[in-house]
Amino acid sequence: MKLRDRRVAQIVEFMGTVTPQDDAVVVGYRQVRADKRLRAGRTCYNHVAGRLGVGIAQSMERIGLVDVEDGSMRMTDSGLRWFSDRGIDVKARKNAPRIRGCLDWTERRMHIAGTAGTQLYASLLGRGLLRRAEPRRALRVTPPGIRWFAQELHMNVAELMDDDPSSS
Repeated sequence: MKLRDRRVAQIVEFMGTVTPQDDAVVVGYRQVRADKRLRAGRTCYNHVAGRLGVGIAQSMERIGLVDVEDGSMRMTDSGLRWFSDRGIDVKARKNAPRIRGCLDWTERRMHIAGTAGTQLYASLLGRGLLRRAEPRRALRVTPPGIRWFAQELHMNVAELMDDDPSSS
């Protein structure tokens, strides 16, 4: 299934904020493992989501790279320098703002979307700091990624991610 455009995606995301969350019936061990991996870290369209994505947004806010106010996210001057210093182009595109908050469907808090979210994900993946995993859309942080997140964003990703090696 594919959504028609970004407006439809935003409507679907909004509906998720106003509908009650019911716990789904778990069918088996494989589904439990898949659910845990998706909640820990996954892609949301073209950016990082789940506990990892929310953790990135919270760390960036804590160290002054982004401001979040009234559900709106804004890149600070320090944030612009931080992205630029790492070779990550965050210029606003015709079809995407520089940065915007995206409500995470599992965490019910914002993660980073827009050009900043897209380019950060591409950089992390391209540098081998993240890798795609099963089920589809799941992400794993690599050992170099664990060190990078600790150094660059003061994050302990082991607290956020399901670090059971058998889950890969």
